[in-house]
Order: sequence, then C-alpha cells, then structure tokens
Amino acid sequence: MKVMSAATAPALRRDPAQGIAAGVCLGLARRLGVAPLAVRLAFVVAAA
Repeated sequence: MKVMSAATAPALRRDPAQGIAAGVCLGLARRLGVAPLAVRLAFVVAAA
C-alpha cells in the first residue's frame, strides 16, 4: 500500500473552467486518483 504524506499529496484545487460543482468533483477526483465521472455520479446520488 502506498502512503502519501501531506508534502507529496497533490493540492486540492477546484478547476474554475468547469463550474462550481463540476470543478469541485474534478478536484476531488484528481486528489483521489479516480475518474471524475465516478465522483460526479457519487455527488448526484448523495444529493438525491
């Protein structure tokens, strides 16, 4: 298992070109190393 410290973890940033919700989902996806679509779908399911 790979452990990341705060110094090596990518910064958590929202992409302003994507809009607020999509940009936040994209930033989380990049941070977690998963597909942005998966995070966006999870966001929609959690909001419903």
